[in-house]
Amino acid sequence: MNQCILRSPKPEDWPEIAELFANSIPNALASSLGRRFGVCYYRHIAEDPEATSIAAFDKAGTLAGIVIGTLNRQRVLRPPFILKLRLLAAAHFRLFSPAFLRWLADSRHTTKRQDSENTQLHAELLMIAIAPGFRGQRLASRLIDELERFFRNKGLNKPYIIHTEKSNHAANIFYEQIGARFAGTNLYHNKQINEWYKTVAQT
Repeated sequence: MNQCILRSPKPEDWPEIAELFANSIPNALASSLGRRFGVCYYRHIAEDPEATSIAAFDKAGTLAGIVIGTLNRQRVLRPPFILKLRLLAAAHFRLFSPAFLRWLADSRHTTKRQDSENTQLHAELLMIAIAPGFRGQRLASRLIDELERFFRNKGLNKPYIIHTEKSNHAANIFYEQIGARFAGTNLYHNKQINEWYKTVAQT
């Protein structure tokens, strides 16, 4: 069992967190728009009143992992106008990069499953990343336990949503092992994205 310390990120932690997400999820749009964009974007999500972020650090202060979750996914993924301007400024010339232009082109290839359960669910595990040197130590499970503690304390009584790339077999197996229920596959920007529903564990 790892001996990492779990705590809320401090302002000075966010550049390292943005770098970890960029390295862990290189295909994500935010990863292609630079560290400044990542810092601004992830801090906005994590500091929303209906969201939480929990980071893990080893005894030397090295970032080991991070999870971000929210009770209201629509709210945090729709930034206010002033923040959109800040994000545009942070992205700067990268908005004309091949990665961003490809992302725009792929937006035509997006389909979303609609079912009665999906439309009633608002909480979501938005992002989780574990640094390579700390994988295989059950740290992801610890971070998810803390996220679910937040959900319980806020009175969440419905499942929360998790998304994974269909091709990420390790992630899909992990979520199945911790009790998430596979709900279906969506096409998002020409990528197949699996959707999972996870009930908050009761203590």
